[in-house]
Amino acid sequence: MITFKASHFRHNHKSLHDFKLVEPEIFKNYNNENAEFLVKVKWLKSFPREEAKWQKGKGLFTTQQVVARMRNQTKTIMFLEKEFGLENL
Repeated sequence: MITFKASHFRHNHKSLHDFKLVEPEIFKNYNNENAEFLVKVKWLKSFPREEAKWQKGKGLFTTQQVVARMRNQTKTIMFLEKEFGLENL
């Protein structure tokens, strides 16, 4: 996983400082232990909204929070690997 401090993150070779952000305070703590970090995601596979992958009532992980940790979510990880054909990677 590659993480970047928000102050160093670039999109299309442009700094986040160059964009009109919904959360302009993301740079507030750029130089201390409270710095915000972003993670670049390279999507290997995606589906249209109409074909979304989900199993109601099967104990899969869900959150409305901005941060989601999948570390101990074995059921969810196994489900995603199966649905996205990633079991053998």
